[in-house]
Amino acid sequence: EPNTLQSELRSRVLDYLNVGDGSYSAVFTASKRAAFALVADCYDFRARSKLVTVYDHESESVKALTTAAVRSGGRTCAARFRWPTLRLCGEQLAAELKTRGKGSRLLKKKTGTAGGTAGGRRRGLFVFPTQSRITGTKYSYQWMTMAEKHRWDVLLDVSAMGPRDMGSLGLSLFRPDFIICSFYKIFGSDPTGFGCLLIKDSSMASLRSSSSSPGIGMVRVVPDLGDDEELAEDLDENVLGGRPSSSAAAARPDLIAFSGPQHRPEPLIVCQGLDHANTMGLNKTNCRIKSLMDWLIASMSSLFHHIPGSSSSSSAPSTATKRWRRRPLVQIFGPKAQIDRGPAVAFNLYDQKGALIQPTLVQKLADRSSISLGCGVLSNLFLEEVSHSGSMKKLADLPVLTATLGLVSNFEDVHRLWTFAAKFLEPEFLTGELLRYQSLNQSIVSIDEQGDQAAADRSS
Repeated sequence: EPNTLQSELRSRVLDYLNVGDGSYSAVFTASKRAAFALVADCYDFRARSKLVTVYDHESESVKALTTAAVRSGGRTCAARFRWPTLRLCGEQLAAELKTRGKGSRLLKKKTGTAGGTAGGRRRGLFVFPTQSRITGTKYSYQWMTMAEKHRWDVLLDVSAMGPRDMGSLGLSLFRPDFIICSFYKIFGSDPTGFGCLLIKDSSMASLRSSSSSPGIGMVRVVPDLGDDEELAEDLDENVLGGRPSSSAAAARPDLIAFSGPQHRPEPLIVCQGLDHANTMGLNKTNCRIKSLMDWLIASMSSLFHHIPGSSSSSSAPSTATKRWRRRPLVQIFGPKAQIDRGPAVAFNLYDQKGALIQPTLVQKLADRSSISLGCGVLSNLFLEEVSHSGSMKKLADLPVLTATLGLVSNFEDVHRLWTFAAKFLEPEFLTGELLRYQSLNQSIVSIDEQGDQAAADRSS
């Protein structure tokens, strides 16, 4: 419906995402996970042969798509990532996109074409994030071009992008069928998980009707009416014979402005976050975040445990010196060059013996210091075996911590994180914090359970 808060906010969001040319329709969802669930429920996997995903970490949102594809008899494939650089295995992904599945061969036999019918029969769904939410690794947009060339439906996940990066995405060149975004990076907090699903109008035919889809996470944006709930109660009390009392309406002259177009300040209030992001600008925001991330990675990498080693003695005992060994406190995962990294970094902390300090425990201690860290699990990791040319060995999944910089992040934030990490150089710090938890009748098991739940929430 035009001239409503819903339509105005939809237009404003489309303009902000640089897709305000009328070629996309927007569906507001309660969270990013709800947007993925909506696609999983409505996408016609039965007519497709494969689902290809590009994620270096576990994601509950992507699991919804995988489950729907398997339930419909389709095949799933996850891209591989090289250890320890976490770079995408391009040869494997290109082979998956170019290789025809069984469904494609049958379709070619029936229609006599290599790619399907002229109406747009597709091979499957290609789920592609612009960058990793956990490690910040950026991926080339050319993968979308390859997927479209080989007749794949493309779902672009831009939820990990910075608050002003959509302006440089170039959607005039890349036209994915679906776009899923989150406003976490815009508002700086995520109390509701407000998300959005954009559907290209020409791709509506690839969706099927579902009896459950109307109830999957879709929301309607409504204005904050303030004290109007009391107004409704007053009117209910003055209903006579099923009709509102005219004297009650006359006693409340503000009713005239309640539904009138001249009293509509709500869109300006709702869009304050977008206005602030536009005011900051793309270059200014990215330059500040890049500088902060460079400082954080360099500072975290300079933290070492100094472990006493054996003493080296000369001819005179008085000249004996003690040797010290250094062991890194922090291990950074992902690309080393900042040009290949977004506003996120994955890392782990290790004690003096080189043992991993559980990420869920570090996350709980960080929360007590007003530092927001996420927990994730790196997956699809492969190590190239030197003895076997071209063969790769799959590695076990790795739990990690992740820190993300946003629109309002400043040097105080990254310095507080570095100071917090440096506390783990003292063995007494971790021991003291554990004793404090035990004094509150909280066992380590309960901490891990809460951390696992928080990790599941944040991985979506």
